[in-house]
Amino acid sequence: MHGISRSGNRAFAPVNRLNRLRTFGGAARGFGCAGVPASLSTLAIGPSRPVIPEAHGMKNLKLIALDPEDLRVLSCHLQDAVIRVDDMAYLKDELRFAALASRFDWEAAAGADGSYSRRRSGVRFERVLAAQVQGIDLKQRDGVLSLLAITFEPADAPAGALTLHFAGGAAVRLQVECVEAELRDLGAAWTTPVKPSHPGDNTSTD
Repeated sequence: MHGISRSGNRAFAPVNRLNRLRTFGGAARGFGCAGVPASLSTLAIGPSRPVIPEAHGMKNLKLIALDPEDLRVLSCHLQDAVIRVDDMAYLKDELRFAALASRFDWEAAAGADGSYSRRRSGVRFERVLAAQVQGIDLKQRDGVLSLLAITFEPADAPAGALTLHFAGGAAVRLQVECVEAELRDLGAAWTTPVKPSHPGDNTSTD
């Protein structure tokens, strides 16, 4: 850390570190349940032996976002995704921010009846000039964050600030040259009886 940068009334600390995460797909590393506190439910983080989607007729999702409208679609699919602090990385030399998540499958939930699913997914943002955090202790590597939304605030087009908003007021802000992001399911999924809830809902929260 080298000081604090501020935007409005919110303080963001710059991120200048790498962690174990390097790539997506079959080579993805650094994601799993090892070291996760026992108090955290595997309904969200994932069981030690998740099912393989293809074996159950489930299709993996892959989305590309190249403008704010695309980003809103990607954000909807990532709402209520669970991300460990240690599964986020800012790769400064590559101008990339990447994370591994356990996302709730909202598309499948539309037709579900009491049984839902989460999927192990990777998300990456390209052309990232700087990454900053708010309300996240990077030393708490096993800390778990619940993603609420991803927003984009334009500056000098097509550049702007892309923000990942988490429950409890935590956030990651990315200064980007333009919107360029990808969400990709990595092949593991598991069922959960719990559907996340939001204000106005009558369901339980995992």
